[in-house]
Amino acid sequence: MVPLFITPAEMIDVAETELLADRASGVVSGGLPTGTDAPTTINDGPAMQKELDDWLARLSDFATLGNFPSIAAESPRSIPIQDSLLPASFAIASYRASMLPLLGDASEASLQGATADLARLPITFTPTDEMVQLLDPHVAAMSIASLSLSLSLDSESGPADE
Repeated sequence: MVPLFITPAEMIDVAETELLADRASGVVSGGLPTGTDAPTTINDGPAMQKELDDWLARLSDFATLGNFPSIAAESPRSIPIQDSLLPASFAIASYRASMLPLLGDASEASLQGATADLARLPITFTPTDEMVQLLDPHVAAMSIASLSLSLSLDSESGPADE
């Protein structure tokens, strides 16, 4: 079998022919199709802004009071990440987890809004590469990570700026 090669010039010629053929057939058919109304949908999912506000309130409580409702017996200075992300559906837990890298982000903290408030919290997110199995109806496993109260608010002078 002999391979066939097509140069860009032949591909353009074929594409132009096909393009013009489609346009010509569209013009002959009588114009555009009639429009229809878009179907009405109802969003049953929770509003992400409300979820962010609720989660921000929980994290703010941890940051200011050094406690978290679900970990009364543990050290108030550090909590496993699942205690801050759960209980929640998989979608909400994933949304919260996607916001974790914003903690301590100086460029985000200089802005306004809920994500900027999140970035300004004196909380440090410490992830690892290991996983932990969970007894949760929506989330089977999660990376082992923790949230801890920052000892100082001066996070800009860390090794990340080198």
